[in-house]
Amino acid sequence: MLLLALLLPELFRLVSDEIGEKKGSSRGRGAAIVALAILVLYIGARADLHSKAINLLTSREYHGRPPLAAAAFPLPTTPFGWRGVVSTDATVEELQVSLFPGAEFDPDRSFTRYKPDPSAALDAGQRTQAAKTFLAYAAIPFASVNRIEDGYRFELRDLRFAPNDASPENIIARVDFNSSLQIQLEELHYAFSKAP
Repeated sequence: MLLLALLLPELFRLVSDEIGEKKGSSRGRGAAIVALAILVLYIGARADLHSKAINLLTSREYHGRPPLAAAAFPLPTTPFGWRGVVSTDATVEELQVSLFPGAEFDPDRSFTRYKPDPSAALDAGQRTQAAKTFLAYAAIPFASVNRIEDGYRFELRDLRFAPNDASPENIIARVDFNSSLQIQLEELHYAFSKAP
């Protein structure tokens, strides 16, 4: 849209020069005004749809749990499709939100991630430099602790990114501990790269 606003006045100038039309001083002003008006309308419509998605997400319960916080991220295919992330007391719910007129919203059709129970491995992971660096970047951090053969694996993900998002902004913090909670591996890596 902005590229058209820049190129159309040049195209019209070339056409005018070819037919010998008198040159004006306001070359491109109309196209710039139209492009800015369309851009303002688009941003306003997206903000309104985002607000509606957040209101819809916070107005329901998820598997019997009230929402504590919610976020909505636009889908690239349609302005009416959003990916919702809702935090409850014990879970984080991920679901699709359609704002098409007449679309149904079922909060119980969400993908549920359970928040980790308090543990020494969780506390140790949150104190690492990788976690501190990641938390300065992440919008919706989600921690997990899993038992591995000789210790624990602590991971932090940013839930603003969909699980299959291969963009370079989708980063994971990973820390492996031995059974005595001594750090064996501490790294930040791209989510789409092969895990060790």
